[in-house]
Amino acid sequence: MKINIGCDIVHISKFIESVDHGGQEFLDKIFTQYEQAQAQSYESLAGVFASKEAFLKASGLKFDSWHAMEVYKFPSGKPAIRVTEQEEKFSCDISISHDGDYAFACVVWYRE
Repeated sequence: MKINIGCDIVHISKFIESVDHGGQEFLDKIFTQYEQAQAQSYESLAGVFASKEAFLKASGLKFDSWHAMEVYKFPSGKPAIRVTEQEEKFSCDISISHDGDYAFACVVWYRE
């Protein structure tokens, strides 16, 4: 079994500056419609962005679009990620945290 770990931290105020500068076009480039609809704040979106970055670091995968990955939540609230452009079988666990002006995500990625 191969196990990799990836993590990412996002400075929320800088993330908000990027959103303000790029507007809806920026949001549409990075986040799926589902992710945008589920996010309750820019802080939530920063956590989703950190999750996607952490996933890329852990998996080593490359995609043509940020939409190839989608962060969602189980009914319990536990975050997860689904990938649309990947045929390889893998599993991963995600943890997202927020503290003050930072969002942090850690991904543990594993495959047989």
